[in-house]
Amino acid sequence: MSTGASGSPDLDLRPNGYGRGALVANADRCEGCGYCAVHLEAPLPAMARQTLKSAEYESLAKRQDLPVAALWLACHALVLARAGSLENAGLIALHAAWACDDFRYTEAARELRIVAAQHLERDLATHPRNIRATGLRLAQIADMWRRAGRLAQAAEAVRRALTLSNELDKERPLIDMLRFQLQLAEAGDERNFTVNQAEQAAPDWPQIKAEREARKLAEEQARERARLDKLERESPRSFVAAFALLSDEFAREVAGHDQRDAATDSTTMDNWLARLPMPDSMRTIMGANVKAYRWPPLPALAAYALATSTCLDEASQSTHAEAIRRWQSALGAHTLVHDYLVWCLRDSLPGEWRYSPVQRQGRGPTPPHYN
Repeated sequence: MSTGASGSPDLDLRPNGYGRGALVANADRCEGCGYCAVHLEAPLPAMARQTLKSAEYESLAKRQDLPVAALWLACHALVLARAGSLENAGLIALHAAWACDDFRYTEAARELRIVAAQHLERDLATHPRNIRATGLRLAQIADMWRRAGRLAQAAEAVRRALTLSNELDKERPLIDMLRFQLQLAEAGDERNFTVNQAEQAAPDWPQIKAEREARKLAEEQARERARLDKLERESPRSFVAAFALLSDEFAREVAGHDQRDAATDSTTMDNWLARLPMPDSMRTIMGANVKAYRWPPLPALAAYALATSTCLDEASQSTHAEAIRRWQSALGAHTLVHDYLVWCLRDSLPGEWRYSPVQRQGRGPTPPHYN
């Protein structure tokens, strides 16, 4: 039985949560030849047929002192080991030990952990890895030895990892795992523990916890600041201010534009909206309105700006008085468009768009439709 809380993997890296049982329940057995594997449909490993006929495999397959899931996994591990796939053999043997844990086959779990540790030790000796991967594998092997009652081997695996390089000092969780493993081995403790428990056993855990919580709070505050900054950059207040700065250019375009030709030129509206700060949702709504109701783009944009300016306070409206005057001039006779947009934006705030068209509540002015 694990003494750890759910969520954190065990020291031998068995996951907790949803995936905990999946790794020990995915083996199968061929009724014809007795071959056991995680994926029976996969190609047979090298020498598999010879292994199936060997006395060792036949003896293992007949054992009655293992849960079925553990037996099939152990048989698969033997086939992989004979094929020279030591890493996979070691991990599958470990999964078989986990299956024994689940059914409280304590002695069988010890035996399979020894098999797993031996395979992984041999693989590590023949297939060098980088420092972090080697340290992590030795931490895993140390837990297998310790859980199997081989405390001296467990301590030796930990010491080998701790003397690898100063590079491991950068891997704080791994260092905590190794030091905790050493403490357990020296104390003769063979129980199961989690990575979180190793971390919390560190002498400076209170400081680490405080630093972690401070980092989490800082990250949350940074995300909130970024959200508020984006909201402000795309706010009605920013839209009005940005469009006001372009009011001279807008007035020149209005003066030189034939509104009849512009009535179906939706690209005119799209080009202007692309230059102005607003959420994509509002940009899409305005572009869709112009296309659906065939509003003249430039008067529609003026109506949109005027309607948006109504959510600002009097001081802000006064600041943009000249731009507002030009927008009113560009609006011309299209007051119905303006009235409709004022209704749709009636709940907007200086810092937040709130668009509520008539269709959502069944009241208010009807959107004018141009033929």
